[in-house]
Amino acid sequence: MPKKASAEGRGHEQDHQRGPGSHLNCKTKARLKLAGEAGTPSDYEAMSVEARRASREAVLAKLVARFPDASRSVPANAETLKEGKPLLVDATFEDDGMSIASMP
Repeated sequence: MPKKASAEGRGHEQDHQRGPGSHLNCKTKARLKLAGEAGTPSDYEAMSVEARRASREAVLAKLVARFPDASRSVPANAETLKEGKPLLVDATFEDDGMSIASMP
């Protein structure tokens, strides 16, 4: 059972899952989100984020090693796509007036 947060909302982020709609279940989180603030991430959350980042980087490095002609961190516009690269990693998809980037 999760602990209750203090009135100041300290440690609150560690008690509730982050994500879309998570603020709907928590008044303190809703107040923080509306104010453009965030609580202090817990040690577990910081460790999880770092482990996820390291794992993602290791997997991407292996993929790039398998495809020597791969491109990394390039805009995926018409010119880049015409080159016919077998793999685009961390690409930003661009079109006239629109850009979509991956979230690491």
